[in-house]
Order: sequence, then structure tokens, then C-alpha cells
Amino acid sequence: MAEAKASSSQWAGQGIAKLQTETREAKEALAGNIKGAKVKLDALISHTGDQLKAYRTQVKESEEVNLLRKRYSQLEAQAAILKARLAAEKAETYDQAQLYLEEAKGWYTRTKSRAEDAGRQQVVAMEKRIDEAETALKQKGNQARTELSELLIQAAEIVKGEE
Repeated sequence: MAEAKASSSQWAGQGIAKLQTETREAKEALAGNIKGAKVKLDALISHTGDQLKAYRTQVKESEEVNLLRKRYSQLEAQAAILKARLAAEKAETYDQAQLYLEEAKGWYTRTKSRAEDAGRQQVVAMEKRIDEAETALKQKGNQARTELSELLIQAAEIVKGEE
């Protein structure tokens, strides 16, 4: 009987040790998964932030293209004015000089309306989209971190409950 009692105690002790080992391993695995998830989430947030910065740069570069187009149109208008002056100085017809002046006026009109409307609207719209995307990214990052934290707490409670 004493032998059976000792054997039973030994078997129970081994069972408890085995459960403790399994619990410790489960805790370590859970902690590793959460850390890995946090690292992946942080990397994703960082990558998305970098992409948004690149988009902002592209928007600014497109603004520079619009400025170059505007400058080109201004130069074309100035060239038309010079042609008009040259025609007037050479005593060419009044009509020829008038055509050049109208051409210059047309360039200025097109330049002003296109550059102001299209350029401003595109830049404002794109910057708004980028800002909205950054805000959403920050909110989702915070939300994901909160959910991971809650998951960790629940997992810890489950593990504690098993002990």
C-alpha cells in the first residue's frame, strides 16, 4: 500500500511537472507571436508612411511641372509680343501685328486659367487624400495595437486560468 501511495505521488508529481512545462511553453509561444505581430504591424505602418511621403513628393513635383508649363506659356506670349513689335517696326501690315498681339493674349489667358484652376485643384485634392490616408493609418495603427494588447491580456487570463 505504501508502495502504491508512493507510485501515485510520483505519477502525480510527474503530471504536474509536465503541465507546468506545457504552460510555460504556451506562454513563451504566445509572447513570441504577439511580439512578431507587433513587429510586422510596425513595419507595415512604417512602409505605408514612407509611401505616403513618396506620394506627397510626387504631388509637389507635379506642381513644379504645372509651374514649368505656366512659364513656357508666358515665354510663348512674350515671343508673340516680340513678333508683333518686330512686325510693327518693319512696317508690315497692322493686321499682322494685331494677330501676334491676339496670339500673345490667348497664351496669357490659357496659361492663367489652366495653371490656376487645374494646378490648385489637383494639389489641394491630392494633399487632402494624403492627409486622410495618414490619419487613417495612424488610427488603424493605434487600433491594431489596442487589439493586440487586449488579445495579450485575454491570452494571459486564459493561461492563468489553466494554472
